[in-house]
Amino acid sequence: MEKEVTRQDRIDAYLLKQMSSSERIEFESQMKSDPELDELVKLQTIIVEEISDRESFNSLVEEHKKSKIFRLKVYRALSIA
Repeated sequence: MEKEVTRQDRIDAYLLKQMSSSERIEFESQMKSDPELDELVKLQTIIVEEISDRESFNSLVEEHKKSKIFRLKVYRALSIA
């Protein structure tokens, strides 16, 4: 049995740019005529952006932690010498 494509599946495919150009045009047309769908896409876009921003932030924090730990190790090594 073929998997039923849900509204959320279509939103995901749209946001992940996994639709063909004709599917994308059709979906954008549906968004214009369906305010609820349009709002769901906008909300999902915000969620994806927030997650991406958080992942970027967490990555920067981890890099900073590693850098700080490395500096502390170097300072300790130099103070012993």
